[in-house]
Amino acid sequence: MSASPILVVAGLRNSSVGRVAALLAQHEDALLLPELNLCMADSVGAWLLMAERSQDDIGHGLLRAVAVLQRGRESTTDIAHARDWLWRRSDRSSLSVLEELRQLVSPKRLVIPDLNLGWRPNYMHALSQFQAFQLLHLVRHPLTHCRDITHSLSQDYFVAPEWRDFCDNPSGVIDPQIAWYRIHRNLIDQFGADHARYQRLRLEDLLTALATQRDRLWSDLGWPAQSPSPSPAAVASGFLSPGCEAAVGGMEADVMHTPQLTQELRRDPPLDGLADWRPDGRRLSSEVRQLALKLGYNTQAQV
Repeated sequence: MSASPILVVAGLRNSSVGRVAALLAQHEDALLLPELNLCMADSVGAWLLMAERSQDDIGHGLLRAVAVLQRGRESTTDIAHARDWLWRRSDRSSLSVLEELRQLVSPKRLVIPDLNLGWRPNYMHALSQFQAFQLLHLVRHPLTHCRDITHSLSQDYFVAPEWRDFCDNPSGVIDPQIAWYRIHRNLIDQFGADHARYQRLRLEDLLTALATQRDRLWSDLGWPAQSPSPSPAAVASGFLSPGCEAAVGGMEADVMHTPQLTQELRRDPPLDGLADWRPDGRRLSSEVRQLALKLGYNTQAQV
């Protein structure tokens, strides 16, 4: 039996990407992994150097995944073994490691969250060359997303230029709508026409009926029906908790703190609402509003 395609759940920070991946990985044929970020470098050696030089935990997810899949646990010793395992493959392509992990867990299918895929064309091109994948593009209303992530960014020690608007202020003001537009536009342009492998989901639709929407997604992805259907509250994976000191991360911190999605009524703000995270009180840019309309959001408030 051939190994199943991987499922990549791609979107923006503060969009519950990891939570949605965990929800879909409740399927009996699925296995949740943390963020691997393998598309960010061509070779395993280049990926290892990038991870070692990074000031964040961008490499923790892959180290944890390799440790667990190879040794069944993720102690400091296991993480060191995982790093050695990767260095022995340093001259191979990064996606060859993804294929090796895919074959290793067969017949289960891997479910992998990804917050970086849409940032760069070369990341998306790399994934498009990997034949055995499905992509779930997760979107969230631009106003609610930007308000939430502005609060998170304001607590960060460093805010990357990608989250700032430099048009009127040389130091830049935090304005996540630029990243919102960039990520979603990029993912649509690269994958949107690939109807066999691309699915798009609004987070707000999922939250109105978690179990129903999850089961529908399984069906849309071509996964076999599961009976009885598990409770959406029963998400469980070691990767949803911090790892050992050698590799703590791999998921967004807020996802590890609260891994479950909560069902809620849908309340979409109007797209002509104020961008109240900006000091100048502007509204959403016309480009963001137009893309949001294409994604199914309305100009009027929806309750």
